[in-house]
Amino acid sequence: MKRIFGLSAFLMLSLAAAGQNYSQKKLFSDAEKQIVNYQEKVNKAYEDGKGELGEIYRDSVKLAIIGSYLGNHSFKTLEGKIIDTKALAKPLFILASATYCGPCVAEIPALNRIAREYGDKVTFMVLFADTLGKELSRLSKRYTAPVAVVPSLKETENIYSISISGFQHILGFPTNYLVTRSQQIVGYSQGASAPGTYPTADGKELVITQEQADAINYKKLKAEVELLLASQEN
Repeated sequence: MKRIFGLSAFLMLSLAAAGQNYSQKKLFSDAEKQIVNYQEKVNKAYEDGKGELGEIYRDSVKLAIIGSYLGNHSFKTLEGKIIDTKALAKPLFILASATYCGPCVAEIPALNRIAREYGDKVTFMVLFADTLGKELSRLSKRYTAPVAVVPSLKETENIYSISISGFQHILGFPTNYLVTRSQQIVGYSQGASAPGTYPTADGKELVITQEQADAINYKKLKAEVELLLASQEN
């Protein structure tokens, strides 16, 4: 089975300038070509061993996303509930995920805890690359209310992408989007912590337990939710 492994990712968040009218809004869908271009450069830089250059291009990906607007999408959860982005009652926390993503699975306990704490203020929605099947049905039972689970309606050729109700995600898993009630994406982050043994730069090994991964993931998610709520107030 395919597995995607990773350590903690850093929160990347920015606020767009106030006073934009609708005609000036940058749509997330319009940034796709930029995102693809920069992501290819990110991958190439890391393949060439140029980590610093890769981080510069990664920041370019972030800048292409931050400040853009999600647009109108209707997402249907496993329970049949419709989450319509043009009528958001609360800020929206979108998590792009896949059943074959190790960190995505490891992040579930922390996400459930955060959702219980902030569910009255934020809508938490997990978009899966998987269509509804045995793997997703089994994994979905590990999420607790009020986390909404949304399956893909069809399989994509690229295992790192999602296409649901016109929403195109192409950046791998896990990825988080922080969306205000006005549909503006004010935050974006990638990665989560998963238990395992990882090599360090000095040739040693770093062991992360599930308990440690839970603590790291909870801290990251909490910071993102707090920033989303803070940006919503402005």
